[in-house]
Amino acid sequence: MDLPGFLSSRAFQANEEQTDLEIYGPQGIKSFVLTSLRVSGSRLPYKIHFHEFDQDSLGKILETDKFTVYAEELDHTIFCVGYRVMQKGSRRDLWMLKKSSKAAGVPFWTALLEKNQKRVRM
Repeated sequence: MDLPGFLSSRAFQANEEQTDLEIYGPQGIKSFVLTSLRVSGSRLPYKIHFHEFDQDSLGKILETDKFTVYAEELDHTIFCVGYRVMQKGSRRDLWMLKKSSKAAGVPFWTALLEKNQKRVRM
């Protein structure tokens, strides 16, 4: 399911407790989502707050008391972003993550971890 489909499905679960939604994404995500919802005739019972970023504003994009979210550019033919969610207080071993991602053939995580291994302390 794509993002507009997810948002529409979420609308069917509407109740009094449903909260607004924060969407973080590259420039153009707001236009894409709003156009898709308009063309499909979808109406949402909640508000969406968009946070767009470009290639110059990658890195830490969100931090709460429980986790931090980073956006990193992926090796793709067009501007494409991958997200890394780091739980605060977690004792997860970066070297084990690096080893398992490399063994699974996941070059993004391997490259990201090698790039950030000196910056990230857990």
